[in-house]
Amino acid sequence: MGRDYKFYFRSEELIAEDASRLLAKLGLRGATYFNICDFIEHQLGPWLRSNGKEELTIRLFDASPGENLAFVSFDNGNPILNIDTSVWEEAKIGEPSARYVLAHEIGHVVLHAHYDLAYSADPALKLAPFQQEESAEWQAHTFARHFLVPVETAKSYDAVGSVATKFGVSIEVATSQFNLAHPRRKPDLGAIVCETCGGFVVTRDGKPDRCKGCAAKP
Repeated sequence: MGRDYKFYFRSEELIAEDASRLLAKLGLRGATYFNICDFIEHQLGPWLRSNGKEELTIRLFDASPGENLAFVSFDNGNPILNIDTSVWEEAKIGEPSARYVLAHEIGHVVLHAHYDLAYSADPALKLAPFQQEESAEWQAHTFARHFLVPVETAKSYDAVGSVATKFGVSIEVATSQFNLAHPRRKPDLGAIVCETCGGFVVTRDGKPDRCKGCAAKP
């Protein structure tokens, strides 16, 4: 999760399909929470090899202040997933932001590993005026959301809080995917979530009032 580069145009719909195919291939379609470190260690590498892609190496390191906590690099065309040790350990126990960091880097590996040119020092490949769908970072962020919270699976849940809890993601990620899963509902921008039932808290005069699900006050 660092410097951005312009990449080939890829829509959110296509990226969501990429994430869905990977989950299905590895027996995770319909799953909610899964151990993302186990996935990287035991499933991602074999999947890459079976699809004729490069060998994957995982390198743990202790990030210095200001250094990226995770990034993809290359050695003779083979992707290296560089991950700060503390992020890796937090992801192992299900910490949402750490899981998201790893999902983001998985997005780079899945979407961009064949094209390490996009990570080169060529100034022409750095960001210039462009559409968001051409941003390598936007693509990886979009993949991470759909990989951790597939829209089809999120349709089974009626509250943002439930999505966040069941899928092990932040409220921000849960809100984004919940809104995609329930397009006929009024979009929830920065939802206030009831700690009692996980439902939406309604507001009055711009202030939290009561949960419309269980009537509890926040």
